[in-house]
Amino acid sequence: MNTVTINQKKDKVLYDKKRLVRIVINNNYSEFPNNPYEPSNLDSIKDDLLTKNKLTEYLYDNYYIGERANYQIDTIKSIIEFPELYDAIQLDKSELFKILTHFGILSQIKRGWYNLLITGENKTTTPSLSDYPLYSPAKEKKEPKKLNDAIIRCYYSRLISGLSNEDRTDYPYLLPNKYPLTALDGLISLFDEAIQKLFFELHRNTDGYLDEAKLPDTGLDEVISYIRDTLIKVIGIYVKNNTITITESLRVLLIKMPSYNLAINQVDATLRTQDQILRSLPNNFQYCHHIISEDEIIPTLENLRAVNSRKPPSDLIKCAQVICRIYIISSNSHCKTEEELAAFENRHMQPDCVAVAAALLYNDFDNKTKLNLYISGDNNPGCLIYKEISGFSRRINDVGHVTKEDVLGAALNQELIKFFVTRHSIAVNSLSGNYTSQEGAVAHMRVRREKLEIQKEMYQVFKMLSVKDTYSLIIDFCAQVDDFVKAG
Repeated sequence: MNTVTINQKKDKVLYDKKRLVRIVINNNYSEFPNNPYEPSNLDSIKDDLLTKNKLTEYLYDNYYIGERANYQIDTIKSIIEFPELYDAIQLDKSELFKILTHFGILSQIKRGWYNLLITGENKTTTPSLSDYPLYSPAKEKKEPKKLNDAIIRCYYSRLISGLSNEDRTDYPYLLPNKYPLTALDGLISLFDEAIQKLFFELHRNTDGYLDEAKLPDTGLDEVISYIRDTLIKVIGIYVKNNTITITESLRVLLIKMPSYNLAINQVDATLRTQDQILRSLPNNFQYCHHIISEDEIIPTLENLRAVNSRKPPSDLIKCAQVICRIYIISSNSHCKTEEELAAFENRHMQPDCVAVAAALLYNDFDNKTKLNLYISGDNNPGCLIYKEISGFSRRINDVGHVTKEDVLGAALNQELIKFFVTRHSIAVNSLSGNYTSQEGAVAHMRVRREKLEIQKEMYQVFKMLSVKDTYSLIIDFCAQVDDFVKAG
């Protein structure tokens, strides 16, 4: 077979790296050539063009991509993950060449881009809560994060644009609909909410749950056992002998697998963040349990601070109130009525909750605590926690009217937002007059960890199922949970 050898750099490239970056950052995918080799083109590549030489010539002439296109097979395998599914790679040569073009272009934009979309031992970067694209990309300040989000959007958008009409009909959950990437995100969220609902319902009915003398993880083993047994029964309907029997196309696999990988990476990043949270907690903040007025917060902190500690900052209370608002906005999905929402908001704006937020933030301020964000490509990943929330709070005129849009569109890194929400939940639920705040925090973290581990295990199970079976499993499970909750 004749091969194409590239010995000399072209004087001019139609799509150099600078232009490619600009295209994906601005979502201007229409600037790409309308050629059958392109992933969003619906036309099949003609047989006489289905040779590696012809593909290499096309990529070199347009993007200055050489033989590297041949190496993208390994990237495909790392994304679809299971060797049992590798046969899908060679079933449709026209589709394969379109994928090789797509991956070659993304590799020109950023080497190792696929680490954003894979998980497990093949992933060479640290999972980050920042991996998932922002809803409001224009608000992102960090250039590495902005590029990462743009690459993920381009990855999905061009694959979805090239879906056949048949696949669009058969796999509606691969289409974006109202979600940033695909409607699979919404399906995964449905499952997560069902797990949360079942977890809460079971836990609150265990012996000792309402006993303030007992730690938050009381009865947890019983809850975990019941949920696992329930899921095993549901899984058994769709997975036989732990065998993968998927017959989906390569393109469908490449759209769905990263959705589950992103969810798994979010769990891994959350679990790592919990470890950072535990390290960021003050030795004791149990005194917050007894604060009944916001006017008591600063004097209490003043009285308890060490000799060499800095004075509490002047905007501390406002920052603490903003944290409480962010927590309320991010954690109210269980509220089904206006009354429930009002009660939830009222509870978490009480002085003791604001005091908890203030105690944690003051500790951040005094110790200059940094949060490592693990943004791929960012050489300065750490951010000063108090500096970030203080800057955000200055732009808030009325704390009582902070909205979900303010939070989602904030110039706050989303990993930092999730850090605040998770830490506040752990701290508030750790308050008791019967054990130390640190003991309560560790027990509450165990509850969260066990729940997250179950979700992660199920995301891995979803990979073994077709999209249609995953949809049916999740809908069945959600219905069972709703029936269980209604039965009381």
